[in-house]
Amino acid sequence: MSLDARLNRLVPVLTAKERGILVLGSLKSKTPEDTSWRSTMPPSQTTEFNRLIFLMNACNVHLPLYITTIELRTEQLYLRFHWWHSIISLGQQTWRLAQFIPASKQTKAADAISQYYPEAELPWLPDGGERSWLTVEERMEEVILLMLGMLWQDVRAVEIVLDEVAQEFDGEDPLRPVMRGILDRTRKKLSDLHELLSAIKPFELEEPDEDAMGLARTYFEKGLQLMERI
Repeated sequence: MSLDARLNRLVPVLTAKERGILVLGSLKSKTPEDTSWRSTMPPSQTTEFNRLIFLMNACNVHLPLYITTIELRTEQLYLRFHWWHSIISLGQQTWRLAQFIPASKQTKAADAISQYYPEAELPWLPDGGERSWLTVEERMEEVILLMLGMLWQDVRAVEIVLDEVAQEFDGEDPLRPVMRGILDRTRKKLSDLHELLSAIKPFELEEPDEDAMGLARTYFEKGLQLMERI
């Protein structure tokens, strides 16, 4: 008996979950479904099969919008990080160069850069105030750390939701490969940034709080509600 013939004999006895897993595989591989997966399905499996299809589609409707948003915000965080790093480098360079300015030129040097923001720190002046580059970089660091922590929680919340759905498909990832790639790359970028910043000031990234989980579930639920109305 040929392989195709043996498979055709198996199709009618597939469970609703097995049919759903086959449909999910077809979606992820961008290949047409075998019509027999649905045509041989007994009426008793319809409710469970549709529930699985709704879950699968919900992961690939509204959640990708959220994943893309997290990706864009992560790119913005990297730009902010490089800006912060540039401010630190320029501030340090200015300080070192200023050490070579003779006392007779220090007043003019200070006047020449007094209108710029953030203000450079000069060795002969007292510590700067609110406009000092040191104050600015400290505030930027606080924002970067806050954004990193929030984005990490957002990524983890999405992963948790997807893992919950995967359990319904015996561990099969419900997300299409293109979006899984975006999510994984975003996670890697945040992890890399955490490693860089931890080398300066060690800290841990936390698991998602209720707000982060609530937002991820909201995107998922919207997709699920849309599928159920179709």
